[in-house]
Amino acid sequence: MEQTGFIKDKYPEPPPRLNVEPLLGLGRLGKPFREAIRIYSDSVVIRGLPYPGWETFERDLAFNFAVLIRLLGELPQHRWRQKLLRLVLESLALPNKRGAPLKDARLLSAMVRGRQMASLWETKLLPAWKIRKRCEGNTQVMRFRLEKLHFDEKDIAAFLNRRASPRSVLALVYSRRFNVALGTARNALREYCLRTKTDLICTDI
Repeated sequence: MEQTGFIKDKYPEPPPRLNVEPLLGLGRLGKPFREAIRIYSDSVVIRGLPYPGWETFERDLAFNFAVLIRLLGELPQHRWRQKLLRLVLESLALPNKRGAPLKDARLLSAMVRGRQMASLWETKLLPAWKIRKRCEGNTQVMRFRLEKLHFDEKDIAAFLNRRASPRSVLALVYSRRFNVALGTARNALREYCLRTKTDLICTDI
């Protein structure tokens, strides 16, 4: 039976502890640390939790992020928040890489929108899609139950479309609620699923 502790040769070995205080004392984040971040994030995406033995690493990351958010929240003006973020970035001494900044900006935007779509699906659209599946063929009952979930007429029309799929409904509703082009929403959803190696909706679409 698998143990909860570190199992040699089965899981990657956890890295040394971070310097959890102060935030600006983390120092240069070299390639080993960035690789540890990648291993940790992949584990959470794939397994839903860190690898055994990585709990302290996760706790240190969470602590430093919490400190950063608290400091940003206590600063009264946007320009001071920008200065703080600049100080943090300078203290980390992250390397500059060759590449197309525009491509990087598009990828960042896609990841942010993908995370927003994941939240929208999990909290709002999944219950509605289950109603659609249960009430398929009975338009009146489906419409009544969707109205009780406070969907407007355009959202309901997306669910009632015979050719609707979870992806098409999610992209359409997201594009309306977040005021972005439908093509932009579709591309962001595709990029997010590709980069995170997950399907945030379901496996039968």
